[in-house]
Amino acid sequence: MATELVIFDMDGLLVDSERIYRAGWLEVFRNNQVQIGEATIASWQGQSWRQTASILSDKGLDVSKLQAERENYINQQLRLGNIQPKPFALETIDYLKANGIKVGLATSTVKARATKILNRLELLESLDFTCYGDEVRQHKPAPEVYLTVLEKAGISAKSAIACEDSIQGAEAAINSALNVVLIPDSSAIKKLDTSRIADSPFFHQAENLSQVRQFIS
Repeated sequence: MATELVIFDMDGLLVDSERIYRAGWLEVFRNNQVQIGEATIASWQGQSWRQTASILSDKGLDVSKLQAERENYINQQLRLGNIQPKPFALETIDYLKANGIKVGLATSTVKARATKILNRLELLESLDFTCYGDEVRQHKPAPEVYLTVLEKAGISAKSAIACEDSIQGAEAAINSALNVVLIPDSSAIKKLDTSRIADSPFFHQAENLSQVRQFIS
């Protein structure tokens, strides 16, 4: 079937933000004498704000305080221009628009932060259908965020593809019966282990966003 919709994850896929998110946690933990290192923080990539909050809460930490300080750090980096679109993000969206293909967003990031970043990078107005992390009950790898975008668009999974940078995100797309193109974040510290999804007929992999068009039918 012809592709009518491409749904993107945001952080690490459309936006080069994961390295800033990691740096934010490192600074906040250092300032508060919290002993959590970069390797542990890196393992959180692809998780939602709720999942991260649960981890911090289980350690007996003041989640609200730490998250507020990190949010301030992220906002500062955005103002300084240190958060930018990923390579080929703008060009890929322009290509989709020029070919009459709708653009969706399925992110675990809360709406307030996501829209602030996307608006600053002039990506928000290009999105036709969106679902944010605080608009769903179950986060990736649960399929809810992708199913919500499909429902908003009125388009079947067979006529859409997803683009992701994390295993949890790719699993969410696969669990939605979407073909998914996994594009690992170049800033990631660890190489992705695709063994859980490698045998899925819905799984595909690319090096960067410029290759997405080869998966469009």
